[in-house]
Formats: sequence, C-alpha cells, structure tokens
Amino acid sequence: MHKIIAETVFSSHAFLNYGDIQGDIDLRKIIHPSAPEQVIILPSSKTLRRNLQLLYGSHIPEISYQEVTSTNNSSLCIAIFQNPDIIRHLKLIAELTYSRVSVVDEHCIREPLEKKQVSININTLSPPVLTRECQRAFTSETTEASREIKINTTELDYGVNELPLPHFNTLFTEATMSQKTTNDLNPELTKNLSQEFNIPATKITIGLGTAPLFEALIATVKEQNPDITAVFPQGAYGEFINTVTMHRLPTKILQTSLDSLYKITPDHIQTIAETTHGPLLIYINAPFINPTAQAYSTEELKALKTKATTTGKNIIFIIDTIFQGLHFNSEEAQLDLSPFSERDFVLGGLSKRCSMGGLRFGWICGPVKELEGIEKITDAPSPLIQNIALGFYTQLNTRDPILMKQLEKQRSTLKKRADELTQVLEKNGWTVLPPKGGLFLVASPPDKDTDITRKLFERVNLRINSPQWTGLTQEAFCRWMLSTSESEYKKALKKINRFYADSAQ
Repeated sequence: MHKIIAETVFSSHAFLNYGDIQGDIDLRKIIHPSAPEQVIILPSSKTLRRNLQLLYGSHIPEISYQEVTSTNNSSLCIAIFQNPDIIRHLKLIAELTYSRVSVVDEHCIREPLEKKQVSININTLSPPVLTRECQRAFTSETTEASREIKINTTELDYGVNELPLPHFNTLFTEATMSQKTTNDLNPELTKNLSQEFNIPATKITIGLGTAPLFEALIATVKEQNPDITAVFPQGAYGEFINTVTMHRLPTKILQTSLDSLYKITPDHIQTIAETTHGPLLIYINAPFINPTAQAYSTEELKALKTKATTTGKNIIFIIDTIFQGLHFNSEEAQLDLSPFSERDFVLGGLSKRCSMGGLRFGWICGPVKELEGIEKITDAPSPLIQNIALGFYTQLNTRDPILMKQLEKQRSTLKKRADELTQVLEKNGWTVLPPKGGLFLVASPPDKDTDITRKLFERVNLRINSPQWTGLTQEAFCRWMLSTSESEYKKALKKINRFYADSAQ
C-alpha cells in the first residue's frame, strides 16, 4: 500500500507517510540510533510473543518491548534484538502469519514515535535455533524471502498487486476524517456476504489479511481436532501449505490434472476420504483458483459438498474467496456458498479485489467456537483500515456508481492485459491456460522448460513464478501477474520479446 499512497494526491487535510521500517533511516534512528538494523515492529506484544514461540518453540526467555499508542488508539509493539538472526526469522514468519508490509503508518504511529524519541533496552536472546517445522517451511520455493532481486528487476511474480482503484483516494480521505466507530463494520460485512455468497447472518471475525486468519484458523482447528489432516489441491497457494507444515499437521496433496483444469472433483473427495484416517480439512480457492485463474461454478462446489456429506466422514472445507469480484465475464459473477455456511469456513479480504497490495484487511466466517479461538490469537486491523473497509463494503452493498464503474474498469484492464500477454507468449511458443478472472494467468514455455524462470531473470531481469512455485511441474506452468503498474507491465512485454529476439540470434 505504501507505493499506492505515495503516488496518490490527497486532500490537504489527509496525510499518511507510509514506509518500510527496514528502509526508513530517519524512523530507525528515532526508535534506536545505535542498532537500527535490529528493530522489529509488530501490531502487538501478543503477535511478537506468539511468533517467537512459533519460531523457536514454547520455551523462550522473557523479552523486553515497548507499546506505543497513537492518538486514534492504535498501538504497536517495538522490540530490539541483539541477535540479527531473530530479525531475519521474524521477517520469514511474517510471510506465513502476519503481513509483508510495515505497520508503522497504517497505525498512524509515526508522530507519537517522533515526539517520544523512543529508546528501548536491547533484548539479549541467545542464538536461536528454529524449530524443525519452521526450517522446512522457510526452505520452500514459495517463501518470498528466498527471491533474488536486482536493480531494475521487473516483477510479475509473487504478490505484485499495484493497480489500485482511483476511488481509494476518496475511501482513504473519508476514513481518515471519519468519526464512526468500527462497530459499524460487521453489519455491512454481513450484508455483503448475503448479497455475494448467499451466506446467512453469521459470526464474522476480521484480521490483518487472509494469511493471519488462515494461520490462526489452522492453529485453532488443530487444537480442537488433533488428528485432522489438511488437504490441498495440486498447485494450491504454497505459503498456506507452509503454514500447515509449521503447525505440524499432516498434509495431503490432491493430484489434479489439466483435464479438469486443476479443480478438485467429487472423485477426489471420495478417494481422500477412503484413504485417510481421521477428519479432513479441505482448502479450495473459489471462485478463482490460485495459480491457474480457473473458476469454480456454484454447481461444482455444491457437488463437492454433497460428496463430502455422503462419505460419512468428518470433512471441513475452507473456501478462500480472496479473488471474488475479479471475473472477466459478468455472467460468472455469482457464487452460492450457502451449503458451506454451517460447519465450514469462508475466508476473504480486500487487497486483491482492490488490486492494492498492503491493504491488510481480511474476514472469516464459520462456527462460533472456532472463530472465538481465532480472535484470541490474531490482531484486528487498525481503526484506519477498518474504516476504509467500512466505506468500501457500504458502497459495494449500495452499488455506488463511482465505485462500480471503477471496479468494472479494473476488470476490463485485467482482461485486456491477459489477452495482450497471451498474444505475446503464444507468439513465442508458450501454451497459455486462458484465465477466467483474477490477477494472473499460467502458461507453459516451449519444450516445457522448467528452468525458464531462471533464464528470464538472468538474461532480461524479469521475474515470474516458476513451475516449482506453482506446483504444476508436469506441464511446467509458470504464473504471470497482471496487476502491476502500467509502466512495469509494458516493460515486461518488451523484456519477453527481447529475450526471444536475443535467443534467436
């Protein structure tokens, strides 16, 4: 979100200077001049202690930290560690449990920090040893921290999402000036879930994006069902799989195929039920699948639920709707998730729908007992972000003409880019799986070259997601993001053509 705010002209009464603490020299000096590279800032001391326990186990020494509270009652926990490995590990755990962006200015905390000249005692934890589960999760291809970036790298890979709605300017300004309490958010969310998914009024928990809610869900479900097995389709979002690994849950990968567009079928449900002991937790992206950008229909999802019921086995679904609203064909927009509204979980958020990476707001609905457990171990977004979400969902529910027009233009832009990128790739011998919506497409290079991503990066400084990242290695499908800035998107097309022009010489 920091790039979006930096490039947006706001009214004079609205100001937010958003930056990454690791790259913000002035702020690092304010917090602790003698050891700026060792600063870590998290939304609460609860998050800090929880993440350290996930990293190093339940027995960690006492740590010192300082809570700083802003004028709008947002609070942050500031801690400084003597051991630099701790900072590196906390950055990695943030990929799985919290957020990829700084939280300083999201919480309107910069001014209090500058005024207080905060100085905190350095923690002297001994050299840490990661748990075996964290070591396995961090060595995954899908952990962003493992990426190599050079000067002027064009990124069409992991998490690029910088095609913001111009209407964000209005939403942000109104949220900044709003005197509304965040208690108004739940009715609008409830109304939206009813309108878009036919989910009846239910308990909803909000958090700092879908990743922390998913992680808290896994921890909660494991506590209540110690023998449960997590099930993912081939090619499912790798960081969520890593999160399950970190929590030591057994994992099964369903071997989907191109013939079924990499969707889970009722036959998959039957087979996994017959071959796995204990309850099952099955993860599905809907309507749009990451990474293939194919879409489930209401009928397909209902068939999966029906099959799960007839097996007689305890099967719980997680339906991740993070790409809802990004359809290319309006006729495929509706999705009835009412069959999943009692025992299952439905997860969603804002950052993908608004093409605004860093807009850390997510929601989850499901059984009350589990949601109460999630609330105990995850943090709520700042009042500012909650008010932005309130404005968005209120206008979405009333079909505000300005917002609806911009959402339509966003979808049109994404489809146009998908078509243009498809033409360039197919001209150079790639096989494209046409996307139904969302922010990306997958394509297989000539000769199914599984090393193509390394070659693109080394020769023309272009990054895309590899077949190892997508998990679709048989067809060597790579993922190309569509939601980058216009300038970066144009650079990427030129780099593709240059790569193949150079190769032909």
